[in-house]
Amino acid sequence: MTSDQGAPGQESDPALSGLTLTMPDVAELAQVKRAVVSMWRRRYANGALPFPAPVDAEAKQPRFRAVEVAAWVERRGQGNNPDFRADAAVVAALTDDGDPTRAFDALTALLALAPYTSAPLATIDPDDLVDLADEVDPHDRFAYRETVGLGPHLRDAARHAGAVASAAYNPASAIERLLGARHRTGDPRLTGTVLRAPVLNLVADVLAALAPDDEDLVVTDPRPGCGDLLAAVLGRTERVEPVLAHVPAGGDHVLRLARRRLAANSWPVEASSGDVDAHLVTQVPALDEPDLDPVDVLSRVEDAVLGLPIGRAAVVVGPASALVDELRDPGAEKIRDDLMRSGRLRSVVLLPAGLVVSRPRQKMAIWVLGTVLPSASFGKKHLVVADLSEHAPDGDEFDGSVVGDLLTDLIAAQGTDRDADAHHFRFAKFLDSGAVVARRQSLLGAAKATRDLVFRDPAGTEHYLHELMAHLTDPVRPSELPVVRGLSGGEPGGRYTIEGLVGHGFVHRRPGHRLCVEDVVQGVLEGTVPVIGTAEVLGAAAWGGRRIDRLGFLARYSSGRLTEPGDIVYVTAPRPAAVVDVEGFCVVETPARIFRVPGRARGRVVPEVLAADINAAGVETRDPEGWTVRLVPLDQGPALSEALTVLREEEHALRARLETLTDLRGGLLDGVASGVVGLSTENVSVPREDERGR
Repeated sequence: MTSDQGAPGQESDPALSGLTLTMPDVAELAQVKRAVVSMWRRRYANGALPFPAPVDAEAKQPRFRAVEVAAWVERRGQGNNPDFRADAAVVAALTDDGDPTRAFDALTALLALAPYTSAPLATIDPDDLVDLADEVDPHDRFAYRETVGLGPHLRDAARHAGAVASAAYNPASAIERLLGARHRTGDPRLTGTVLRAPVLNLVADVLAALAPDDEDLVVTDPRPGCGDLLAAVLGRTERVEPVLAHVPAGGDHVLRLARRRLAANSWPVEASSGDVDAHLVTQVPALDEPDLDPVDVLSRVEDAVLGLPIGRAAVVVGPASALVDELRDPGAEKIRDDLMRSGRLRSVVLLPAGLVVSRPRQKMAIWVLGTVLPSASFGKKHLVVADLSEHAPDGDEFDGSVVGDLLTDLIAAQGTDRDADAHHFRFAKFLDSGAVVARRQSLLGAAKATRDLVFRDPAGTEHYLHELMAHLTDPVRPSELPVVRGLSGGEPGGRYTIEGLVGHGFVHRRPGHRLCVEDVVQGVLEGTVPVIGTAEVLGAAAWGGRRIDRLGFLARYSSGRLTEPGDIVYVTAPRPAAVVDVEGFCVVETPARIFRVPGRARGRVVPEVLAADINAAGVETRDPEGWTVRLVPLDQGPALSEALTVLREEEHALRARLETLTDLRGGLLDGVASGVVGLSTENVSVPREDERGR
């Protein structure tokens, strides 16, 4: 590839040469809705830079030259994907080929060979490519069969693989892009339970933290699928010596793909035919069996860790319904109880929803089994449970402080009793395995019920309680409320019906959106915005508990609009109710609707007053047109809005203070009752926040 190929707007690109895209392909690559692409075709049908013409204008499903579409998107700056060209090279290859799986295997095989030659793939003679495959893969474990199987198509395939690698900058990036488009193959063995990047990275961090720095790190996955977990561990763990991965031996299609992926990244990989002396990472269920019940999930976990060597750790990712929640199947309950009684299960981490690509509502969990510290006591029958379900990741990562504190908790839990006693746990809660088995409840519920075992660290507990006390001594922020003065001759702002306000342009009405159930997720996830419906307006559900992907909403709902700060969200049934959206950027779900106060009316119509009047309306007045609301005198609107803002901030501060009091009360009860801390009858001066560190 020449130096200018692949540059923005370049219309001679070997990676896209001869390949075509459908309109759904273009929409997916540009990360927009299909209707947006149709609009592009109509709006930019003429002019200096028209949308590319289809290859066959009469075809029922028009196709467009990929190179022309990529150039048009880059020149126009359309869509939401800055890597449109590189992704198009992958998608078009899988879309154009009559057998996407065959194209997928061929490209990944050649990309796996690319790091082992200095010559561009396109310049290598087909016979030499076969020799290279034989040299790199003499036992035909990942690439030789696929390379030879291309036969007379080998030269063209090599040319395209090289171009795709150049478009994606290198073979490793190219194979990762191919895996990102694996759903196009239609092969369920590749797509069933694919995990998102945050949980893959967290598993890699957990294993790296548990494995001693002075050992050569060896890791295995008995059912690696496409190698997602192994790739995360090998790509994320920094060691002087490279991490060695063991992939089970065999000619299974998916196992070969996992080996190709590791080879494309130049990571050392070996085929194993039995138990190996290695740390273990695995996902249950695996990609090819997504619908296991809790009994099968726990049986897979038990089988995976049965031969775990002494001094090695196992990190398992699976559904919280089997690993954490209360079990109703006696068979599943027995397997989990046995694992807890054995002392092998050391740590449990509950994760937020949204980490499984195909199941955004499912919550996952991580189990850490075994021990990696030589001084660890295998006779211990306690474990720790950490709840991260409210800590949604930011992009591909969880918050760094969350990960750091979680890792120190897990390391302490893996060690001796002395290690645990010396550590102040942030997330993890200790519980006795025998007590949990006897209660027959969820592990998270058992951890909450065993609060006295949380306080194992006297110094840490004392510090924690002092911090709470110091926080309570902080003065409340001085309120800068306006001065209230009497107005003996003042005039009220008047009363209007909603119909009158709308007619005068003082209020605009906006409808709510009819949302698909599968688009709404639970928990705070990166890239999502709150969904506000009837339950949120009535106060029956927490504001922000339900959310929807922002870009997906704007792409899939053609009339989709987010709220603006100051919008009044209201409902008419089961009773009139309204709430002010102070921050905006929410999605209102029908039957909830919006009253919006335009800028010119803000001096007379104060959103909080309008919401208060709606809430005061009787249950018999469900017709919004007849609601009577108050206007504020023209010169008082800004001052009232400012005062209400100050009061709202004070309410938030008081709620935070109340939470601190609740935590302090519980901490004193548990700490003193457990004999970890004691109270003095002498008055002790606790430094205020502004005095600390002097």
